[in-house]
Amino acid sequence: MPKDDVKPPVLPGAALGHPMQLSFEGIGTFKSQLIGMEYGSCLIVKLPPVTDIVTKLYQKNHIVVRYLHGGNVYGFRSTLIGIIKEPLRLFILAYPDVIDSLNVRKNERYSCLISASVRTSATDPIEWELYGFITDISAGGCKFECSLSDSIDRPSLKAGQSVELSFQFPDEEVWRKLQTEIRMLNMDTIKLTIGLRYAPDETQEDQQQIVNDIQTFISSLRE
Repeated sequence: MPKDDVKPPVLPGAALGHPMQLSFEGIGTFKSQLIGMEYGSCLIVKLPPVTDIVTKLYQKNHIVVRYLHGGNVYGFRSTLIGIIKEPLRLFILAYPDVIDSLNVRKNERYSCLISASVRTSATDPIEWELYGFITDISAGGCKFECSLSDSIDRPSLKAGQSVELSFQFPDEEVWRKLQTEIRMLNMDTIKLTIGLRYAPDETQEDQQQIVNDIQTFISSLRE
C-alpha cells in the first residue's frame, strides 16, 4: 500500500479535556490537557504555567505524549509545530504516525452484575453487612457497589481492611464466601464503591476453590 494511502491512527479515548503527560526533550515532563484536535493534522494542548518554558521551546522539539484510558497507557512521539501565547498559552503538536499501548492492569476486568454482600471479618469488633452487586470482576479482585440511604449507618472503612465477600453467580443457588482486602473505596451520600483484592485463607481448601470458580466464571465471559 502506498504511504499516502496509510490512514493516521485514531487516539483511543482522547476526548477534549482529557489529561495528558508531555515530556519535552532536554526540558522535563509536565501535566497537560487536550484542548483540540484535527484528525491526521495536529493536536492542541494546554500546559500549566511553567516559568520560562516558552523560551526553551522551539519548533521541531521532540516530545513524548502519554495518557491513560481504559486501563491502558497510550503513548506516541510528536513534534512542536506552533505556540499560541494569547489569550491562552496553547501548544500545537504534530499528529502522531504511530501509537503504542501498554495494559497497566495486572488482570483484565469484565463487566458483570452479581448479587453480593460485604461484611466485617470475624476479628472486627463492630459488625455490619452491606448488600449490593459485583459490577466488574477479574482473576485477582472485583468491584463491589451498593446504594446507601439515610437509614443505613455509614460503616467505618479503610484501605487494607479485611472484609468477607459473599456472592452468588447467576443461575446458581449457592452463596460463596471469600476473604478479601479493601484496595480502593469511594463513598458519597447515595453510593458506596469498594475495590477488593482476593485474599483467601491458604489453610482452607474451600477458599482456593472459590478463586478457581471465579476464574472458571471469567473464562465463560470470554467465550
